[in-house]
Amino acid sequence: ALDICGLIENEIKVNGSMDFLFEENIRSFLGYRAKANQRMRETLENDQEAIYFPFLNNGITIICDELTIPTAPQDGKYVVPVTNPQIVNGLQTSVVLYKMFKSKRENLDNVFVNVRVYETRDKDLLNKITDATNTQTPINYRDKVSTKLFTEYLQVVFENAGIALIIKRGDSFMPAMQKNFNEHVNIDTVIKFWYATFYEQPE
Repeated sequence: ALDICGLIENEIKVNGSMDFLFEENIRSFLGYRAKANQRMRETLENDQEAIYFPFLNNGITIICDELTIPTAPQDGKYVVPVTNPQIVNGLQTSVVLYKMFKSKRENLDNVFVNVRVYETRDKDLLNKITDATNTQTPINYRDKVSTKLFTEYLQVVFENAGIALIIKRGDSFMPAMQKNFNEHVNIDTVIKFWYATFYEQPE
């Protein structure tokens, strides 16, 4: 758990935000209104339960461009260097752990989390892995389009108009939301209007 928090800390140090680490993730942090996040926090706050965290949690899936498998453990640790890591599943877990790390670091001293790391640059495989590992809550159409190229263009269009485009469920810490826009619009609404216009069927 502390290693995951260290990865997030490093991301913030290098890029000024944790956002890029979750760029390929289909959701943003859903907060503690989500029951799963509440339960994770409760588990971490309970000394007797925290040790069971890896058995009670689905873990984290990381995609990277390149990984190096070490030939032997180093100082009791099995260190796996990776290039351009992206957490495609486990954002909720990662952020809950990081929030605990910032408030009560000692609660994570003996907490472990299962991590899977895949090396691939294949976008189709990336999408398949993302779909397969995000089964705890339904993935709707807005989630699916949130990583598509045209949403980048949409963001620019709306930013130029002074409107924040919400591209992921739970969007709260993405750069677009940090610019204090007076208005915002959800991408599912935009997609409906786009289809209605394209097919000339306003209904």
